[in-house]
Amino acid sequence: MQMLDKFPMEGGQKDPKQRIIPFLPGKILFRRSHIRDVAVKRLIPIDEYCKALIQLPPYISQCDEVLQFFETRPEDLNPPKEEHVGKKKSGGDLTSVDPMVLEQYVVVADYQKQESSEISLSVGQVVDIIEKNESG
Repeated sequence: MQMLDKFPMEGGQKDPKQRIIPFLPGKILFRRSHIRDVAVKRLIPIDEYCKALIQLPPYISQCDEVLQFFETRPEDLNPPKEEHVGKKKSGGDLTSVDPMVLEQYVVVADYQKQESSEISLSVGQVVDIIEKNESG
């Protein structure tokens, strides 16, 4: 909001067709279990917003508000470490550059496994899908 107040014409307050300041991607409401999914989905729009912001004319892209927005904070340099309580590290130091993002689905009907390679499911159970195919 500070930028729109500082640059009303560029923010399209008088004429929306004249707006050159990009729209900040909106917040997405989510349940606690979907925090990571929402964060991953927001990466592209936020990245596009940042790129558009720094490509604006220098009187905007180098103003105090933009510089402060991109300013490095101590927690950026030393982010809090996630500690997984109760989870043991399994062999080796395997790291992944691109984490696998799994889709989650809620089971809508009970299913009893018919083969040893299957699992039984109950209505309401939330499952992570690793591989989808036509037969389910």
